[in-house]
Amino acid sequence: MMNYVFSDEINMIGPSPIRASVKYMGLPGYISLGSGSPDASTFPVEEFKELCSDILDNLSGIALQYNNSEGYGPLREKVAARLKDELGIGRDFDQCCIMTGGQQAIDLTAKIFINPGDTVICEKPSFIGAMNSFRAYGAKLAGIPMD
Repeated sequence: MMNYVFSDEINMIGPSPIRASVKYMGLPGYISLGSGSPDASTFPVEEFKELCSDILDNLSGIALQYNNSEGYGPLREKVAARLKDELGIGRDFDQCCIMTGGQQAIDLTAKIFINPGDTVICEKPSFIGAMNSFRAYGAKLAGIPMD
């Protein structure tokens, strides 16, 4: 039998209460407010089908390949232009990255800015996914009570 040895940082990460709540999602009358699982009836399924069909018909060679890590270039340009033109955020030379979700953005930010032993101030209670990312990079957490 193989014995696995994990890093000290990963051993500090506890079980996720969000992951534990997912087992209840299929039960009648249960609405999860903690696991990022919105009501499926609100999903724009038909619009999504149309978009996927259009992409696969016209851009399958791009859509089904690996791309650069910052995200699809034309989408990044459109997002940056919208942020600047419609919302007044950013400058002409700014760049943006497309993330697959908030957790990826939190983890990437933690990877960039946290050194082992740094203290990260978090609201208390805080998002368990963020706390696990911070801990994985060796941060000490300091909770600040919130209203």
